[in-house]
Amino acid sequence: MSRLLDKLEQLSKGNSKPFGFASAAAKSKLAGMVIIASVDDNDKAAAAAGEYADAILLKSLAGKNAASKAGLPWGAPANETSEVKESGCDFILIDTDRSPIDLLHEEKVCRIIEIDPSMTDGLIRASGQLPVDIVLIAGDEAVSMKRLLTCQHIANLIGRYLMVRVPPDISAAELKEIWEIGIMGIVVPMKGDARKELAVLRQAVDALPASRRKRGPRASATLPSIAPPAAQAEYEEPDEDE
Repeated sequence: MSRLLDKLEQLSKGNSKPFGFASAAAKSKLAGMVIIASVDDNDKAAAAAGEYADAILLKSLAGKNAASKAGLPWGAPANETSEVKESGCDFILIDTDRSPIDLLHEEKVCRIIEIDPSMTDGLIRASGQLPVDIVLIAGDEAVSMKRLLTCQHIANLIGRYLMVRVPPDISAAELKEIWEIGIMGIVVPMKGDARKELAVLRQAVDALPASRRKRGPRASATLPSIAPPAAQAEYEEPDEDE
């Protein structure tokens, strides 16, 4: 099984097991979210990611030498099934516009499909019904209220592991709100040696609560009804004595 997918299944069951170069004590605190560092195909960025991330997303499958030095599960966008088999990658990124359909049948690797959040609800639901393992939400990486609502909407439509692209300087509060939605992983862009930023992000992920808030329709207050007073009997004036 894919190491990344195995990690997600452990987290969904509340059992986090460390892998990679990070210490067991640090990784054991992971509260339901993985960090995937999106790096250029160079050793420096991959080495930095190896200390704090859970997986590495490369620009292409040709960069496997840099990823192998980090000791982490790695993957990249794929164009042909033959290159997937030869690369030895752990996961592949499927593009809805350019990737060939036969990549959906690469069952020996974790299949991540990246969707455009502007797609219709029908297409978003359909993406979760394809033979894929993870759905990655594309779009603007900045965490705005609109972005948060979009992620929540997609989470309501898809019953798959969800991931989202975020900026490396995402705040702890923003990260927690994304996690509360049910997002299981974040894809963070890294350029060069970004150990400091990634270390802060790792700390924020490890500090997430053990369980998410229960969300759902808010119960409305029920006010006691007051029955209208009984109609008073019509007052009849007494007959006057003759």
